[in-house]
Amino acid sequence: MRLNKHFALFLCLAASSACADDPVSVKFNPSTQAIAIDVGGGQVKHCGLARKIEHAAPHFNWNKKVVILTDVDFVRVRDVQVCSGGSVVPSHIPQKVGFLVDVNQEHNVYLALDLVGVTPMAFTATVARLGETRSVLSAPGIYSEKKGDGKMKEEAFSHVMSTPGRISPDGRYVSADGSMDCRAGSYPGVWDLTLKKPVTRDDGCEELFPEK
Repeated sequence: MRLNKHFALFLCLAASSACADDPVSVKFNPSTQAIAIDVGGGQVKHCGLARKIEHAAPHFNWNKKVVILTDVDFVRVRDVQVCSGGSVVPSHIPQKVGFLVDVNQEHNVYLALDLVGVTPMAFTATVARLGETRSVLSAPGIYSEKKGDGKMKEEAFSHVMSTPGRISPDGRYVSADGSMDCRAGSYPGVWDLTLKKPVTRDDGCEELFPEK
């Protein structure tokens, strides 16, 4: 029995956050440039940033895999939890694409939104590879200088923080407004980055975006 208990403890440590609950909250201390993530069960993971960040307002992406620090800077929750060497280097997207909504580093793709209208607030999306500014597909609601301001405002869509935009865990699908609604007539719908076209399904696309 003692051996089994030690073995179970070893598995927990080896899996890092596998035995902790999902992240609950995140805080940032600008004076120490440190992130603190409450991972549940009375555990708080602390990690300093290896690069100074100004005006950070940290929050999780939709599935709590990433901490978005600013409009362009982010770190992975997993990197904060293991915090190799006592610090983590923030990653970033290009400055000119708007504000970061989601990023999937494993599949090298990010989602950013740009405000194009204020009454009501309306946005266009950039869905690009990390380090690039040109979207990987062309669709209504996708930002493109070639469309012109009038066309982009016509194609713009709403977005609220309570249902944030998201990239599927496999990196294939994007719901820019977070609704995951891909039924006929929905807008902006769900985009398939492999086929480079919208997805249309009568039952919606929620199952394409599993949180685990």
